[in-house]
Amino acid sequence: LVAACSWKAKRSVKLQLTVEEAMLTTRSDDAYTWMRTAADANGKIIARQAKIFMNTGAYAENSPLVVEKSTNRCVGPYAIANVLIENCSLYTNTVPASSYRGFGCAQVTLPGESQIDELAAKIGKDPYEFRLANAAKPGEEFFPGMRPFDGTLKQDLDTAAKAIGWGTPLAKGHGRTVAVSGSDAGAYPLTSTAVRVHADGSATIMTGSTELGQGSHTVLPQIAAEELGIAYDKVNVVASDTAITPYDRSTGASRTTTLMGSAVMEACQEAIQQMVVMAADVLKVKVEEIQTVRGGVRCGEVQLDWSQVISKFYALPDGEVIGRSYIRKSGKFAALPVFWEAAATGVEISVDEETGKITMEKLATVGDVGLAVRRINLPRLAVDERLDSRLPLAAFLRLAERSLVAPGAKPRRRRPLRRQRRRRSVFEFDGREYRQRCRSRRRRAHPPSPAHAGKSLARAEREKIERVEDRKLRMEDGNLRLSTPGMSEQSKI
Repeated sequence: LVAACSWKAKRSVKLQLTVEEAMLTTRSDDAYTWMRTAADANGKIIARQAKIFMNTGAYAENSPLVVEKSTNRCVGPYAIANVLIENCSLYTNTVPASSYRGFGCAQVTLPGESQIDELAAKIGKDPYEFRLANAAKPGEEFFPGMRPFDGTLKQDLDTAAKAIGWGTPLAKGHGRTVAVSGSDAGAYPLTSTAVRVHADGSATIMTGSTELGQGSHTVLPQIAAEELGIAYDKVNVVASDTAITPYDRSTGASRTTTLMGSAVMEACQEAIQQMVVMAADVLKVKVEEIQTVRGGVRCGEVQLDWSQVISKFYALPDGEVIGRSYIRKSGKFAALPVFWEAAATGVEISVDEETGKITMEKLATVGDVGLAVRRINLPRLAVDERLDSRLPLAAFLRLAERSLVAPGAKPRRRRPLRRQRRRRSVFEFDGREYRQRCRSRRRRAHPPSPAHAGKSLARAEREKIERVEDRKLRMEDGNLRLSTPGMSEQSKI
């Protein structure tokens, strides 16, 4: 839109949206998900089938990738022998959708985990024990052709369950459960970097990774400082300048610490190898006689730090050494995904039977991040902040979701709310809760006159015919929209 306006106006054009307008023009792929899951009498999940229809809007944007990711994540972190997934993205006459934080996961994890709870109840199993029995084990190839699972779901579930008091008695109107998820990280292994070690003992990282608030400008210097054996404040970062920084495929999918961090470590190791050769030349000894120590080298009784090695080699207080690294889809990164993103959540909620208000009493989230890079004397880093920031989003998605029960199925019976003469409306604004009461008006039932009864009967029959015709029209319209050409992908496992 901006490009078209700029071409027409022959001048610069800027599109500036308010917060409300941004909400209306940006959205994720809403989806209709149909799913069924089967388990045997012993509590082993034996099959899962799913059909997913995603609304991409007027343009595809990144929806094909959302389709691909939701297909992979539909299995969850469970070892299921038989899986059939049909997934498609449909063009519709609405605002285009695209990827949005953990895309493809929210559309399938909610129905999948809800069915796990229902299955556990039907076969008389504890939901926590049922998940433990079916979760993928470390090193298990639960998704054919992909990297074996590298998470530890048993410990994750244990931590989440203990945090919410699993197994303890529940108060009236309270309920609790646990859930797990397993996602294939979208990080593709294509990364390069350079580390410059200067004659003054400092170092500079040349990286294409962008700092978006996730803490990469903190984590990458930590890795370089640890590998080179120098102080953290002696490491500088030059980032996201395509004129001078090496190529990096993207910033996202939790890839910076794993891929760029690995590249920085390898670049530091290459720089150290060069400085070992320099030290051997300075000391007039063989390379094999040089021993690396923290922050420098040692040969017999002589010990030099990196600053001394570089300045003595060049015979000037200037100069530098450049270590490089190139990561591609080979070696330890040959199998995808680069890593699995495993997580567990435990929650306890209460429901006000008079108003229907839901209150989250306890919430425990466990992110299986592997080795969390963190310095004790630095402020709280991205690991904790990302876990904290995703909680309100997940709670909103769950409360705003709508579940449909298939025809013929017997939904769980719920106790009806008690009828009150006064209805209460509860809402929150600016962190404060407000209650509004209104009297419920009851109309007395008078026997209708014969003429009035005849008119009412005719009106009811006419409205019934109109509803049937309207339903047929909507069904025809739905079939028309579903047959509109769109991008689709089917995946059979």
